[in-house]
Amino acid sequence: MLLEIHFAALGFHLPLVDEPALWAATEIRPVHGVETRVLAPEHELAYLCAHALQHSFSRLIWLVDIAEIHRREKIDGDTLIAFCRREGLAAPVYHAFRLVERLWPGSVPAGWIAALTPGRLERFLLRTLWPEEKIAARDGLPVHPFYSPTLFTIMETRRFVPALQGLANVFFPPAAWVSFTYGIPNRVGPLLRHYAWRLSWPLRLLRGK
Repeated sequence: MLLEIHFAALGFHLPLVDEPALWAATEIRPVHGVETRVLAPEHELAYLCAHALQHSFSRLIWLVDIAEIHRREKIDGDTLIAFCRREGLAAPVYHAFRLVERLWPGSVPAGWIAALTPGRLERFLLRTLWPEEKIAARDGLPVHPFYSPTLFTIMETRRFVPALQGLANVFFPPAAWVSFTYGIPNRVGPLLRHYAWRLSWPLRLLRGK
């Protein structure tokens, strides 16, 4: 079994508003014969949506998982919507739901999509960066940074200090992590060039590169 360790709940770059509530709602289930603590289905569904956007919906199986968890689990829509709104996940979940509905109509209640509709700017960015037509057709899939869901969370949050911390974590991750992940020397020069590359992402995006 391969375990991927995240240092923040749901893999975001800023803390949740109410992380204790996330853990309090977990439950024990058997996974391949082992008693394992798992997220509540509402939280798991929100995470699946954010994770799919994190990887620019590059694998169809991630969208299938979203449709399947709704079909197999009893999900409280009010709890799901309240969690997404509280934690700034409305935009990623909204877009993932729209894609799932486009591929398999009837997979997600229309009321959930309506209740999670983000602001005009967020909708514009979602349509522009992850066009529904391309993703549904699996043709010319976009590739954007893994921290994209965090940026939408920062846009939705009303917490100034965590938002700044989140931006700092996005653009200036720990040097040891950068060195290991990107295979560059853990020295000032290479690290500064990498951080400059990360900061230039919005400009490259506007230029279409």
